[in-house]
Amino acid sequence: MTARHDRIPTVVPALVAAAVLAAAPAARAHHSASAFDAKQTVALEGVVTRYEWANPHVYIWLTAPDASGEAVEWEIEAQPPAMLRRMGWSQDTLSVGDTLQATGNPARNPQRKSLLLVSMKRADTTLYDGQTMVSALTTSGAAAAEAADGLAGVWVTLLDMAAMQAFLNPARRVPLTEAGVAAQAAYDEATMSPGLRCIPMPTPMFMVAPDVKRITVANGSIRIGGEFSAAERVIHVVDAVGGNAASGQPVPTPSVQGHSVGRWDGATLVVETTNFAPHGQGLGFMLSSSPKKTLVERLTLDADGKGLTYAFEVADPEMLTAPISGGNRWVYSPDVEFAPLACDLENARRFVP
Repeated sequence: MTARHDRIPTVVPALVAAAVLAAAPAARAHHSASAFDAKQTVALEGVVTRYEWANPHVYIWLTAPDASGEAVEWEIEAQPPAMLRRMGWSQDTLSVGDTLQATGNPARNPQRKSLLLVSMKRADTTLYDGQTMVSALTTSGAAAAEAADGLAGVWVTLLDMAAMQAFLNPARRVPLTEAGVAAQAAYDEATMSPGLRCIPMPTPMFMVAPDVKRITVANGSIRIGGEFSAAERVIHVVDAVGGNAASGQPVPTPSVQGHSVGRWDGATLVVETTNFAPHGQGLGFMLSSSPKKTLVERLTLDADGKGLTYAFEVADPEMLTAPISGGNRWVYSPDVEFAPLACDLENARRFVP
């Protein structure tokens, strides 16, 4: 059982590399990977001493001998459960005593024996690698045998690289205002990240995150739940047949997901959302939103009922000089389990140096 330091291989297919970068905001749903040195890897072969299947990140503790033969326990941070489930992982995938081969990016703090997972094998079986992750997030598996009757049901949301990259650095899409530039410069992830307090990601990032979502429709409202942070948003539908119209109702207190009102335009649900509470990542990684944030979304059902197209346009004149738009595909998946996990506060704070 050994541990060694290597440079990351430079021969990586461009598409895979781009997709992994695009997945980063979703994968690091509550923090960035800045605490780790992406230019270095550590290779380990050791024994599992602990396996934590928790939200927002799965952790594996692996004990391996160092160069002098002394046993050292490494903490390995993996992707969120919602993402690993797309690759076939579960809380039973690993057990204490399993022998694993793992590689990861080491913590920049040399005092920490901590890695950000890059690849993992057990015997001759690959449990995790970037290319497999991207494949799992950009596809939905076998097509559903039945069609959706409207929006209700379980949906697999597919990774869209352009949409996720928009949140990785919004300033690459549109220039920031003076206030936006100042807010981004002042952002301190170690103290300001909403994820440290288990505050979920807001819409539209909530909607394009490549996880599993469940939609329920009742009493003039549409509820959308997501696995990443076990969050839920409510859309009040106006002129809903047999439901209660949202018009005339008092506007609630600002919230993470805002106040959403939807209306049907043929096969498209058009949603307008206001009253967002300010959020440290309300417009993207390290870019907070202001009370002026607004959002227009469109969910358009396919003619065959097997999928839908999601599109958004988010604006915040205090932070952005122009709106940011994007979207992704959702695939109807009635045979997929919807399994959200509540955010674990101790787990959420573990990454802080």
